Amino acid sequence: MRNYLILTLCTFVLLFSACSDKTTEPQPTEKQNYIVPLSVGNQWRYREISIAKEGSSTVKEEKLYTLSIQSEEIINGAKEYNILNSLYDKIYMRWYNTAEGFLSNAFNINYREFSAKYPCKKGDTWVIDTFIRTDDQGNKIGKFTSKMTVISSNEARIVNGNNYTCYHYQRTYNDLATKEPIANSFTDFFYSVNIGLVEEVNTTEGFEDRTVELLSYSVK
Repeated sequence: MRNYLILTLCTFVLLFSACSDKTTEPQPTEKQNYIVPLSVGNQWRYREISIAKEGSSTVKEEKLYTLSIQSEEIINGAKEYNILNSLYDKIYMRWYNTAEGFLSNAFNINYREFSAKYPCKKGDTWVIDTFIRTDDQGNKIGKFTSKMTVISSNEARIVNGNNYTCYHYQRTYNDLATKEPIANSFTDFFYSVNIGLVEEVNTTEGFEDRTVELLSYSVK
């Protein structure tokens, strides 16, 4: 009888321990948010409008194109995505996501620029690159930086009739030594989390001469 009670007690303890131990059960994970979701097959349809002044008149040019992720590669342990622009017949860009945000590489495989840091807050700034300045004759006249500033992390935009909540980034160009703007030109970028770029507006001398707007997208 004593042996039976001991066996019963041991069985109960084992059953209780098995029910209480959940270390082997999969734990729910929260979906990772990205300022630009990257996955093969994702695509974005855009309209680009450029306006050039010619005397007292203006010339307007409109382009429609699709950016699509064609493939992915693992390079130096990082996942990189090859981007196809429907206006071209070859891969022209690579995109990346890191813990600091979204990066792109347009032409030189050794050069990557932070297009949109995420997460971030209003007032955050970073230098994208430093360039040599030249005059019309090609003489070096100093250096300037391409700088990005976070204008807002929660800005409402209506683009192509759709409402988006956006991170607003502004790209400016400043003299490296004096930090002063070298031209009255800047570009505003509006990104929506888990969607990507929804609008881009370039302003020169107070005139919006180039805009890009998202028409449709398909991401996963």
